[in-house]
Amino acid sequence: MPARRPARCARPRDSVRRELFNPPRDIPGLAPGFLRPPGGQGQQQSPNQTERTSEQSAEISGNVLLTARPNLQPEWRVLAEADGTVRVEVTALPARYGCLPSPLKGCRARVRRGRQTVAGRSGEFMAGIEIREYCGDFEDLVELARRVWIPQYAGRMWFSLPDAPTLRCWAKGGGCLAAYDGSKIVGSIFSIPYTLRVRSSVLKTGLITGFTVDPSHRRIALPLVERIRKLHEEQGIAFGIGGFASDQTSPSYRFWTRYARAFPQKYHFLFRTGHWFKILAPGALSRAGITAWERLASGTLGHLLRLTPHASDPHVRQCCAGDLEQCSKMLDKASADLDWATVWSAKQLANELDDPASETLVFEQEGSVRGVVRYRRVVTYGRAAICAAAIDLWADDGLTGPQRVRLLSHVCNHLRERDVHVLLALRCAMMPASTFAANLFLPPMAQLHVAALLTRPEFAPAPPKTYSLVLS
Repeated sequence: MPARRPARCARPRDSVRRELFNPPRDIPGLAPGFLRPPGGQGQQQSPNQTERTSEQSAEISGNVLLTARPNLQPEWRVLAEADGTVRVEVTALPARYGCLPSPLKGCRARVRRGRQTVAGRSGEFMAGIEIREYCGDFEDLVELARRVWIPQYAGRMWFSLPDAPTLRCWAKGGGCLAAYDGSKIVGSIFSIPYTLRVRSSVLKTGLITGFTVDPSHRRIALPLVERIRKLHEEQGIAFGIGGFASDQTSPSYRFWTRYARAFPQKYHFLFRTGHWFKILAPGALSRAGITAWERLASGTLGHLLRLTPHASDPHVRQCCAGDLEQCSKMLDKASADLDWATVWSAKQLANELDDPASETLVFEQEGSVRGVVRYRRVVTYGRAAICAAAIDLWADDGLTGPQRVRLLSHVCNHLRERDVHVLLALRCAMMPASTFAANLFLPPMAQLHVAALLTRPEFAPAPPKTYSLVLS
């Protein structure tokens, strides 16, 4: 007969149960009431609450791990080890804890309060995963994004993948963190610093982008987010801003909505927006369109929607270094009455000129710059890859309506000549709606959720009514 294993906890099980009368609500790192009963024990369970999995995990904080395993024996146990590790095992979680994030619903949950994360000179180690500041040629990050995004999202929603030069510009002056499993890169996240005027206050903020996690290492998503919050705290950044698509079946939507539900003091939804879009190459869009409406509109009306009211305008030229001071003043003046607006200095605009994927055009009249438009070229995926461009800056100093229409017509024709298939523009107060409508831009179809990742929970900015932001 095999020898009996020594008990890990010398205390009687009954005393353990009395001590842990409500352990899910006392898990460190979770929001108060996160596991609250949704409506009493008599409430009918949803299909998701009866899921069963062989073994699935979700990282809740730096020290808490919930592991789900099928088991039908209701029981609470505390396992205390000599090295200070304490494990709390919960078997057959009661149905009243229906708010536990899927895939943990209806399964055995083991909550492990382990030793503190080991921090070393090279970064942080969590369950064999090392998170550290990225240092490389960015080609491996491009490969990671393609490996993750194309299989998960292609044909289901529109998304863009930046190239290595763009990633290099994002990391310049900002932060790029990467997660490694041995020598293999399995996750990344960027924070691009911007100065943001929030009503009467001027704050340091960060644009959170390039957030990618290998599906086989999804538990590192939360540590990556926590590390970028820590980086913001070290750099004095008030909060980070990011956007994600409204497709409720996408992993990104599920992650951020669950994160907001678990940590409401850290993550606030601000508003929803979308992109104007202009068809420049109907054939390419009809092949890549996701919905039947997109393919039908491109095939039947594309030859009309590709047209512009005007051809190229001789007043429009490429921006040079000598124009940046005027452009900065023009941007400040145009955004003075907005609730939120990105503050652009001449130095920051000069840094943007180094990005090979972006280009800035100016409207010059009588030797003075009267308008500025900047766009960024990206590879965008639907059912197939297309070449797209996104306008992220627009400002003018007293241009008339017809002059604005001619400026945008020039941008459209300029990009069509360079084999761009679709032109996008964020729908916000800085983008003149009548100008885009006159150039046959279509209104937004898919919505984008914009949210703030708070560095200090006590500082939660009120959502703006009017804004000018850079989200790509």
